[in-house]
Amino acid sequence: MYFELLGASPGLSNIEHSKTKLEIAVAGTALPVILSLEPQALQYPTTYIGQKEDKYIHIYNQSDHKSIDFRFPSIANFAIQPASGKLKPREKLQVLVTLIPHQIGNINKTLVCEVLGAVVNPNTPVYTQSKPIHQAQCLLTGYSSAITEIPIEKFNMGLKPMISNEVGANVITTHDSLKRFHPRAAVLNSANDTSHNTRASNSYFNNFKKHKVSFPNDRARSIAPFNRDDSFITPFTKEQRYNYVDPDYAYTDEERKQIEMHDNMYNQLFDEQRFQRSEVKRTKEHKKYDNDIDLGIKPANGLESPHITLADVEKNVNKAIIPSYPNWKYRLPTTSELAEQEQALLSKPIKEGLNSVPTTQKEKNDCAILLSPSQLFKIVVGPPELNFGEVCVNAPVTKFLSVLNNLDQFILVQIDVDSSALKMTSPLSQVIPGKSHVQFSVTFEPTEIGLYQRSLSYIINNFYRHYVKIIADVRVPTVQLSTEKLLIRSLPHLLAEDSFRKVVHLYNPLNAPAEFRWIPIVGPRGTAFSIRPATGIIEPYQTIDSEVVWYGSTQAPLENYFTLYIFSTNDSRKVAMNNNSLVPNSETALTLQCIAQVGKAKFKIPEKRVNFGLIPINMITKKSFTIVNEGTNHLFYQITDPNPCSGVIISPANGLVSAGSQTSITIEVTPIELIKFDIKFGLKVLGQREQEIRMTGDVVEPTLNIPETEFNFGGVPILMKAMQPFCIENKGTVKGIVEINLSKYPDFSIKTNPVIGNEQCCVKNGQVYSITVQPDETIEAELVLIPAEIAFYDFLLPIRTCPPLLNVEGLSQASKPESASHHHRELSASEQKALQPSHPPINRRIRATALSDCLQLSTKELHFQMYSTQYSAMKQGAYCDCKEIILINNSKKQIHWQLDLRDNVALDDDIFRVLHSSLVPFISPSTNIGPEGEIEPKQMFSFKINFAPKKPGIYKTRIPFYTNHNQETPYTYIELTGELIMPNLIFEPRRLILPPVPLDIDSIGTVRIRTKGFEKNTKLIILSHVKPIDVSYEFHASFREPAIINIDKQQDFLMKICFSSNHSYSEQIIVKIIDEERNCFEYEVYVTADNSIFTCYSFLWKSENDYQIVVQPGQIMKGSRIRSDESNSSGEPLLVQKRTVTSSNSRPNTSTSATFDQVDHTSDGTSTDENISAQNRNERSPFFLILCKTILDIF
Repeated sequence: MYFELLGASPGLSNIEHSKTKLEIAVAGTALPVILSLEPQALQYPTTYIGQKEDKYIHIYNQSDHKSIDFRFPSIANFAIQPASGKLKPREKLQVLVTLIPHQIGNINKTLVCEVLGAVVNPNTPVYTQSKPIHQAQCLLTGYSSAITEIPIEKFNMGLKPMISNEVGANVITTHDSLKRFHPRAAVLNSANDTSHNTRASNSYFNNFKKHKVSFPNDRARSIAPFNRDDSFITPFTKEQRYNYVDPDYAYTDEERKQIEMHDNMYNQLFDEQRFQRSEVKRTKEHKKYDNDIDLGIKPANGLESPHITLADVEKNVNKAIIPSYPNWKYRLPTTSELAEQEQALLSKPIKEGLNSVPTTQKEKNDCAILLSPSQLFKIVVGPPELNFGEVCVNAPVTKFLSVLNNLDQFILVQIDVDSSALKMTSPLSQVIPGKSHVQFSVTFEPTEIGLYQRSLSYIINNFYRHYVKIIADVRVPTVQLSTEKLLIRSLPHLLAEDSFRKVVHLYNPLNAPAEFRWIPIVGPRGTAFSIRPATGIIEPYQTIDSEVVWYGSTQAPLENYFTLYIFSTNDSRKVAMNNNSLVPNSETALTLQCIAQVGKAKFKIPEKRVNFGLIPINMITKKSFTIVNEGTNHLFYQITDPNPCSGVIISPANGLVSAGSQTSITIEVTPIELIKFDIKFGLKVLGQREQEIRMTGDVVEPTLNIPETEFNFGGVPILMKAMQPFCIENKGTVKGIVEINLSKYPDFSIKTNPVIGNEQCCVKNGQVYSITVQPDETIEAELVLIPAEIAFYDFLLPIRTCPPLLNVEGLSQASKPESASHHHRELSASEQKALQPSHPPINRRIRATALSDCLQLSTKELHFQMYSTQYSAMKQGAYCDCKEIILINNSKKQIHWQLDLRDNVALDDDIFRVLHSSLVPFISPSTNIGPEGEIEPKQMFSFKINFAPKKPGIYKTRIPFYTNHNQETPYTYIELTGELIMPNLIFEPRRLILPPVPLDIDSIGTVRIRTKGFEKNTKLIILSHVKPIDVSYEFHASFREPAIINIDKQQDFLMKICFSSNHSYSEQIIVKIIDEERNCFEYEVYVTADNSIFTCYSFLWKSENDYQIVVQPGQIMKGSRIRSDESNSSGEPLLVQKRTVTSSNSRPNTSTSATFDQVDHTSDGTSTDENISAQNRNERSPFFLILCKTILDIF
């Protein structure tokens, strides 16, 4: 048993480890009750009422030290002797249990032997009282019945049985029970009388003996039988007595038969339904389990539910609710129970929003009670020491002081703050209800650096003061680096360019955000390291990764330093980006050393001399050499002079070769003179000596020629195509370029094989064609002429071979480097002459004459227009709208024509059809692009275009027209335009959205209607609107004047729409309009009626001068509302139209319009005060207002 000092504690769960406890040992011996009953079940034989049956049981006290006081509670139908007593240790007693039945039937009782013990008196705990503390049971079973006797027949030798025998006493006597010489007077010796027997069969006599005897007095003044199924026969004549069935009191045989048939019908129906249900169930189970997985086996079939033991039940029993001991209320609490109570409170939600002072009378009474030490012990305030750890200066941090109130009453807990660092603590007092868990937030905001130690006092019920210790280590903002020396090696899973990188971790161990900035220390060679992010803010107790990347090259330094400066987020001592004089103190700066580790590279260059051989003049020639990295480390290289002379470019000038790979370096030479060259340049590898690379070659002129001397086209009609084939030959050893400039002659073009656009061979820039010819290659080409107008052509074809490059400094004798000049001797005069261009230029003449049009079209544009009658006829198969195009051949040659119908949606959908003049469709192979034909000289040919639209609209398309198999340039285009015009109404607006209005208020809208596509005069009619059955509203649509369409002029009609509802309603309504031809047109109208101020706020705002809100006493607004006395007395808010009493007959607007136009309503008669009052009552409508007049004023 522990004695604990009162005050702040670590909790009832850790009370055993408390340093302020005092332990006292308490010893005692608990002996179990060992009592047995033998036997544990007694079975009594059948006992009649009024009799008794005795049996014995033995009770035995098996304890060696403790006596037992016992008693047997009384049980119905049983008597126990002795009913109570005392057993000494090891004493055995015989008890008599007697069954004395007082009722008929089975008797099952349980005999309970209670052991009495001393239990604390709940009223006076100092004293004890005797109560049952243990029991043993014995099962008693028996059966009781009543004695019944059948009356013995009375013998009477006389002839008056009515006097001797009771009426109806012996109605169960059968002929089989009659004996010879029966002494009864009514029977005499009828058993041996056979004189009246008419049937002598054995079966008859056997059945006869089972019939009952008919006595003269077996029925009391009635001829009705006791049981209609019994058969009574006279003793002598052996004839069955007549049994009369009174229909007033019993069913007849026919009625009984009908009842039986009726029951059988229902029984058969029930049996059939029961069989059908069982069949459905069996079929469902068969389909459910008869599959490839279950194979007809029911899952879990045959499994039994687990048996629940007493131990499993005791685990789910809450020991705090069910007491285990008779005096459980007064015993001392154990540490485990205290811990359970604490855990139960901790599992509850924390109480918040409590009062700071007692307000109710119960709170005041409970908070004024002086608590006892045991009560104070149940109030747990902890932890006893609030250790904030390392905190940042000027940064608040909060910890919670928990208060567990295990009492059943309110307590008042107050916190006394006497330190400026704890001034943010709130709340300072709370009224805590019983059995609850409350927390006080203790906020610590230090202003001085160093160790902080202080006691925080709290007071319970304004009397008991205790303390909690506050400890904190206050520091400046800081950041911890994962390392101060970062070794960067290449990462094998990344690309070589991005492989030299590593991450350094920045951790903020304090409770305030820390701002950081990386500043590199730049050396004389600069820096090749970068770190990202360079600046940022680290949240409390969070980590940020900064990635350091080394950009490797031969000139990059391998080592560099970064300085990390740390500030508070409100610190003014920050490093300016362009101000090096501002440096923070050294306490907030850290240094990071970054070292890049690059291994020694192992490489080779297979060809250190790059021989270009013979290269053409005025052309770019490329050649490359390879660097092979044979090692396991990446290789960094650099070309010492990437441009050793004009016309020579080496790329890339520097780079990286990853381990186990190779790279190519390209040398690009552009010569502008016929020379020989031998040039050197250097290759430097990081960590290796410089390598020397040589490049050599000779510049020569290609040998190009066009064998054709002249191109004569003769006469060519306008827009006709004429071609002259030619070829370009290269008989030299280097490739060459032939440039043909046709920019001054747009009617001429060139076709080559390969086609123009192949960058390897033929390139076109406007009308300038550049054709590249490889050594010993001949390229076939065609010169094409398509004249656009009448003209005469006679000119030289502008051809250049290997044209000079513009604005390019090429390789020449003057631009060769000095280092290469001493390697070559000066060329002789014959050698210099051999290097000069010796091929004459290529000049070819062109002659052609452009003639007039050879093919004439009657028209190039067709316009179609179709109305509804023509559209109906077209649906029946008629060609209603066809137009003809005539082709005339004006030339002296046969002309081939063709229409291109590809990629044309209108033609693919058969909206436009190309037909013969006889309206027969053209038949052509699927590979053709469209209809085609040939026209002889001075002949004509015609075809037709049919317009067959599928829906109203405007359709446009264009058909290319080709001649003489020239599918590259169309001869002309045929423009087709078609329009299907159907009767149509154009609504403005396209759909009408009526503004939301309150209930019983009209919402009016106006729609403008324009007509289009009507072929004759007609009249428009608005169909009546059909409302749903379950809604109630008013909707009307009408024309302001008769809508009669006149096709000779453009007309507009105005349609007025009116809507009102007495229930909340929002829906789309379709207005249907028809003409005399039964054409139907639909229009969408959206309506809304509601009494919500949020729905109708626009109406209230616009109608503020027309309506007002009043409170009508006793008026209940419409809708589903609960009527209350309060609403009847106070009234409901109503929307009432403002009214001024005047002599005019007009009245203000009572509706709202979608176009916001006011509609005047007139009424007949003179207005009086009485009429105005009645009209006001009729026009009032209830309106639901959440904020009533206040919200209306705001609007």
